[in-house]
Amino acid sequence: LVQSRAEELPFQSAAFDAAFATLVFCSVSSPAKTFAELRRVVRTGGTILLLEHVRPGGLLGPVFDLINLVSMPLFEDHFNRRTTDDARAAGLQVLRVEKSLLGAINLIACRV
Repeated sequence: LVQSRAEELPFQSAAFDAAFATLVFCSVSSPAKTFAELRRVVRTGGTILLLEHVRPGGLLGPVFDLINLVSMPLFEDHFNRRTTDDARAAGLQVLRVEKSLLGAINLIACRV
């Protein structure tokens, strides 16, 4: 077991065929750096699976923005991250997004 910051993974490039992150992107300081590190350590063609709470669409989105005003100072937890958009912006191919709990919990499958 290795413990480290998600933005600075202590592994060689292309060391893994796949990576799985659970409720990580709500708490990292830089989603862009974290995605860059995942892309670095997972080989080209590999899979990244994410299980994350995210900002849902529709009327719940603004509610999560309000929750974020409390969750950030108290818990350093971002309740309104748009993790699927961040994955695409990082150059990952988003293969599938399975939404549950009114879109607040997403299973996001990506290819490097």
